[in-house]
Amino acid sequence: MIRHALKSALFESTRKENNALHLEKRKCARVSIGVPISCVSVDSESKPLDQNKGIIMNVSQTGVRIDANYDVSSDRLKWHL
Repeated sequence: MIRHALKSALFESTRKENNALHLEKRKCARVSIGVPISCVSVDSESKPLDQNKGIIMNVSQTGVRIDANYDVSSDRLKWHL
């Protein structure tokens, strides 16, 4: 499943390269990486909800993009490299 996430990210970047008029309108630059992680969705009291695996695809000063194997059930994550 992790290979599938990498392939879809490569397809997305190729598609953007083909569109010469596409301009990034971000305040902070992204740095592409590919680091596998294990993450846990937690509730508002930091109690674990479910466990997931994924890949950190890019990082910036304001956040990270994680492609996970399964849907994330919370907007709060704890993750480990």
